[in-house]
Amino acid sequence: MNGNGSPFSANRLAAAGFLFPAIVAVLLMAALPLAMVASKAFYDTQVRDAFPATLEALSGWDQGAPVPDKARSALADDLRTAYEAQTLAGAASKLNERTNGLRSAIMATARHLARDSEADIAATLERSSPLWAARETWATIKAAGRPFSLSNLGRVFAPSPSGREAGPAGGVYGDMLARTLTISFGVTLLTVLIGYPLAYALTFAPPGLKRPLFLLSFIPLWMSLLGRAAAWVILLQKGGVVDMAAQALGLASGPLELLYSRAGVYIAMTHVLLPCFVYPCYSAMANIPRNQVTAALSLGASGWRSFWIVFVPQTLGGVAAGATLVFVLAMGFYLTPALVGGPADQMLSYMVSEITLRIGDTAMASTLAALLIAAMIVGALTIHMTVYALRRLLLLRAWTS
Repeated sequence: MNGNGSPFSANRLAAAGFLFPAIVAVLLMAALPLAMVASKAFYDTQVRDAFPATLEALSGWDQGAPVPDKARSALADDLRTAYEAQTLAGAASKLNERTNGLRSAIMATARHLARDSEADIAATLERSSPLWAARETWATIKAAGRPFSLSNLGRVFAPSPSGREAGPAGGVYGDMLARTLTISFGVTLLTVLIGYPLAYALTFAPPGLKRPLFLLSFIPLWMSLLGRAAAWVILLQKGGVVDMAAQALGLASGPLELLYSRAGVYIAMTHVLLPCFVYPCYSAMANIPRNQVTAALSLGASGWRSFWIVFVPQTLGGVAAGATLVFVLAMGFYLTPALVGGPADQMLSYMVSEITLRIGDTAMASTLAALLIAAMIVGALTIHMTVYALRRLLLLRAWTS
């Protein structure tokens, strides 16, 4: 009021005070978990914590020179200490990812040294494993001692160690990431093609029909995810309802083999995620004034032309929001593909769960999770850019015609 802006400053402070709980919630529920996932994926101190003396002894060593004796003595001390503290297994597993067989060598050597504290170190190393005579082994320990590493990311795109031919992305995990993106984009496209006409029908349906249509479209959201997946297993199984209906209508002469196939995954995931697209799209359509289309018709535009030039561009915001929501949710699916799809239809989130719960390799699971999040962000940006380009194309066509 007095020109110094103090009332406005007070209003800004009050507004910021209302935003503070939301900012804290975002930091605790989104930023902090993402930071923890990234730190687990690319920052690991297990080897550094298990072999501090060894790494110090190797700090000035070059791989072309002989391994210093002090490094062998330091290794023996570190193995005894870590073995007694029961912290050696994790570091040994990390080293085994770089050099196959190194975990067995480390654990065997640690057991020998723990049984005989006065044993000759050089003889014990030679007796435990021939890997200790190779300079590459010591170079591996030195390299793994650096906390920040992209080795897990390299494992994602590394060829399969079993000798099988790698997928198009260059490895088992990379192939699974490409498959996850393919399925997610495919499900998103199907929901757009099916959901847009459904949202249009909901928008312009008579009041007496609109409520039943809403109830029917809500049904997939009322069921549990496991229940929906189990229902599709029953419907798509050989000799199930879908097979019987297709044969009765003359659409197929035999079983369709939809269960445990990519087609079954698309059907089940589209059914689950369709409402997530319909409602943002319906919200955008419902907010468009009806008189705009009427005005276009009164100016001589055909119904089809007024639909594409007047109606559709204003709904693309809802299309982008719904498609992004569907894509992000589809990227995280693992239960439906696991029950309805086959071995070649499993998605990356399933592998994250398996590595975390069964194998216990949290670093690799975090790397896959970080990669999945990055792919989600790139995919969401791609969807928004595509919808923005479509909107500009429609508006440009409207201006030039």
